[in-house]
Amino acid sequence: PHQAREYLQSVRKQFEERYGPFSQDLLQKGLHSFGSIEYTAQRILAASREGRPFVVAFSGYSITVGRGNFFNQSFPFVLQDVLKESVQQIFGIPLVVRNGAIGGIPSFPYGFCLEHFLGRDPDVISWDYSMNEQGKDASVLEAFVRQATQQLPQRPMLIMIDTNANRMKLLEQYTDKGWLHDAIAVGKKEIIDEKKVFAMSPLPPGFQDWDEF
Repeated sequence: PHQAREYLQSVRKQFEERYGPFSQDLLQKGLHSFGSIEYTAQRILAASREGRPFVVAFSGYSITVGRGNFFNQSFPFVLQDVLKESVQQIFGIPLVVRNGAIGGIPSFPYGFCLEHFLGRDPDVISWDYSMNEQGKDASVLEAFVRQATQQLPQRPMLIMIDTNANRMKLLEQYTDKGWLHDAIAVGKKEIIDEKKVFAMSPLPPGFQDWDEF
């Protein structure tokens, strides 16, 4: 437990160093959780008991692909770099991250073939299609969630890269009813005050080269 706390504190410190005085705002305004965090913990513990990797598979469009950057610089692999040592040392299993995103596509027909793009074994998947699907209703997300929970045996946790109110309401309803066990919604750059951030000098590392490709 002491070693686990040390690794978790290291992850928190990396986040604070990356985003400086804005780190708490990013967490408070940009992260919304639904369902049971205990269920998320049980997912990791189950992988550890079974001696298998904990698999996080990302779907989305060009932002998830990392267009304008090298593939290994895309944010799913930044997440892997931050968390892989902690997962290995605390739980004794590897963290496997897959980036199955394809630029410029909507979530369907992609969502009909999740096992082919993401594999059959993910513990966590993502939905990052808000730019290509700008309608305010949640019907397409609902179809994606239903496909994911039917196709993928682990009934994976969902990370939604979006904070649209109707879509977050859908996650709340689905977790309340037990169709989804755990989900989070993650905000994008709209949650920060860019004028306030870029008035700083020097900029925190996470905001440097913000618009460069």
